[in-house]
Amino acid sequence: MYVTLPMIIKFRFLIFLAVGASSYFFYSKYSSFELPILSQKDFDPALIDSEIFNSNKEHKIPDFEFLDQEGKVFTNKDLDGKIYIADFFFTSCAGICPIMTKNMFKIQQEFINDPIIKIVSHTVHPEKDSVAVLNEYAKLNKIDSHKWHLLTGDKKALYDIARKGYFAVSKVDEKIQNAFIHTENFILVDNHRQIRGVYNGTLPYEISRLIEDIYFLKKSL
Repeated sequence: MYVTLPMIIKFRFLIFLAVGASSYFFYSKYSSFELPILSQKDFDPALIDSEIFNSNKEHKIPDFEFLDQEGKVFTNKDLDGKIYIADFFFTSCAGICPIMTKNMFKIQQEFINDPIIKIVSHTVHPEKDSVAVLNEYAKLNKIDSHKWHLLTGDKKALYDIARKGYFAVSKVDEKIQNAFIHTENFILVDNHRQIRGVYNGTLPYEISRLIEDIYFLKKSL
């Protein structure tokens, strides 16, 4: 069978139509994509103070003030106009924390030159995680202090922001010493202090999803 010029033209035209249809489908599906704004009702009640869970107010991360790994006061105002990822950890954790730190480092490197994207990691063990300890931990894990802030401070304030702000720490018996039970969650927060996504910080595919969602969120700024 001989292939003639009209047959080639027809074949190329069919390919053009197929590619065009596929492109239109992709654009239609993803061009209007929006990340949800998460409220307290989207989380496990065990992670939230009852007064917050039963509230019908629009949820936003409350004001806070802590110290970072360089001993500088770090507040919510330092995140004005920023998109950021928050999590909870402690430096002596031998379980999920090293995996979370390694995965958060990938996010740091992905956005290392982007001043809009920040990372904040709160210790759940401030009795041990002093500024000096956090500073050493930052050096050990190649944490860029301009991009990624390790926060310590008053234990009650940390507990409150975890349960009233980020919904990332389970309620435990206050009589038990060092009884913080933190999740493996990475929490994505937009420039309006609203939670836009929650990701398992130990899973590579969740980190990829988080990075994609950050890029989507940036387009709305």
